[in-house]
Amino acid sequence: MSVGLGDRIRSAWWRSRPVPQGETERPPGDEPPGTGHGPVMVTSDGGSRASTRRRRLGRAWSSKDLLLAVSVAVLSIVTFVDRVSVVLETDEGDLHSRTPDLLGVALVFLGCAALLSRRATPGIVLAVVVATEVVRNAFDYPLLPLPYALLIAVYTAGQRWPLHKALPALVAVCLIVGASVIALIGPAVDDEWLTRVLGMVAAWALGRGDQLRRTRARLLEERAGILEDRAHRLLQEQAAIGALSAAQERARIARELHDTLASHLAIMVTRAASTRRRLPEGSEGEAALASIEDVGRQALKDMRQLVGVLHPVEGDAAVGATPFLDRVEDLVRTVASAGIAIDLEVVGPRRRLQGVLELQAYRILQEAITNALLHAAGSPVQVRLSFASDHLRIRVRDHGPTSPAAAPGPGLQGINDRVAQCGGSMTAGPLPRGGFVVDAVLPLSVAEVPG
Repeated sequence: MSVGLGDRIRSAWWRSRPVPQGETERPPGDEPPGTGHGPVMVTSDGGSRASTRRRRLGRAWSSKDLLLAVSVAVLSIVTFVDRVSVVLETDEGDLHSRTPDLLGVALVFLGCAALLSRRATPGIVLAVVVATEVVRNAFDYPLLPLPYALLIAVYTAGQRWPLHKALPALVAVCLIVGASVIALIGPAVDDEWLTRVLGMVAAWALGRGDQLRRTRARLLEERAGILEDRAHRLLQEQAAIGALSAAQERARIARELHDTLASHLAIMVTRAASTRRRLPEGSEGEAALASIEDVGRQALKDMRQLVGVLHPVEGDAAVGATPFLDRVEDLVRTVASAGIAIDLEVVGPRRRLQGVLELQAYRILQEAITNALLHAAGSPVQVRLSFASDHLRIRVRDHGPTSPAAAPGPGLQGINDRVAQCGGSMTAGPLPRGGFVVDAVLPLSVAEVPG
């Protein structure tokens, strides 16, 4: 930020002044933002004692204001002295102005010097300039061709004040100055009063236009900042949505992989176990089947751990080929081929469900059978599908001595998640007479198609 001549003079004076005891000096330019260029007195306890008037004077004038005030002063004084030769002719005789003297020149100079503080105190500057204009007219000094200092003061008021303050000020100044000119030379002599009034209105309108232009530029800048922030937030939201979509896709793939492979691995382990029990203990075939069983169980364990890592999100979308409930017989036959006694019962009219619900129901049934095969040690399994008008009930029961409910794994958790996604309810736990049951109820509130 450039430092004007006025700032340098004021800074030099401030540094050369004696500092009162108990106060510390803050050099010019070290003020907090928004307090102007002026020095601020800080007490020993850290509190600021700068008054509003000092803050205004601190940013009162710069080199541009000094150059403007000097230029206007020179122009005004030259035209003020030259204007004395103008004689106004009226019906009552010629009007001669008072010869400019030291008082008249001082009044002109005072009005121009006040322009130095026009940015900081436009109201005071306007009052001073109007007062000097009225006093010159009262002492019959010659009128300037244009009230240069007054025009600049009115322009500044229109530029820096809000409309509700600037408009009454313009009306008051026009009335005061126009009345003083009419009282001096009359209302019908060269229209001097009208020239001044129109000049002040034009200057005020230019000031208002500059203020509106600055306000519009500031609003556009703020709007651009808001749009930039909004675009940044949209990019962040898009990145978050992309990451969430990727996580959901990973979870869906992991879930489908688990549901598909776990069933086949469980059947493989169960078949190996049932065959191994029919072979002589210690034979080569029995050892091979035991190895296959151990490897299969370890593969199931590793796959479940992997699914637990890739399945931290809620919900998954079903895409691709959808396993329908009419393939339940194929699933049961595959399990039965492993030597497991499994019984399927379908109650009610079977019908095709909406795609996503059909997939979820099939996976729930598949995972419940898989858990029974893993934890029931080859015991019989009973599967029951009950189609009602408003819900589908899936019930899978085994008669094994062990209970997977003692340590719920990702299988039961996956079933619970799928049931919750369908808005249904689920119960799972050991039975009083032995065995374990998984009972899920899915509401049929979505559209169905005939089977």
